[in-house]
Amino acid sequence: VTVASGAPIAISKVRTNVGNAYDSLTGIFTAPVSGLYQFHMAFMVYPDPPAYVHGAIYLDGHIVAETISDSRHSYYDNVGIHPVVHVQAGQRVYAGNAESHTANFYGGFFFVIFWNS
Repeated sequence: VTVASGAPIAISKVRTNVGNAYDSLTGIFTAPVSGLYQFHMAFMVYPDPPAYVHGAIYLDGHIVAETISDSRHSYYDNVGIHPVVHVQAGQRVYAGNAESHTANFYGGFFFVIFWNS
């Protein structure tokens, strides 16, 4: 999927969405209750054409975790991040493109685990 700089990565194939807190059209998860959440993001880039992609998990527009996938050395590069974050009810979280340019993300996923605090 091609994603603009700073924009959410909308995952359209949603397998489970208990409570409908994730909006597959916008790619934004809105916390239904306050508590500890663990967010998972993984993606890869292909070596043809070589690419350098900077992905991040955002909380209300601010990066809370980030990673880089670099296939400029002729190999498939798969990366992931899994931060645990205290989120207040109503705050918005999304996986996004932290690059200063449009980037192509492949084979990615984004999911959330909640612990009531």
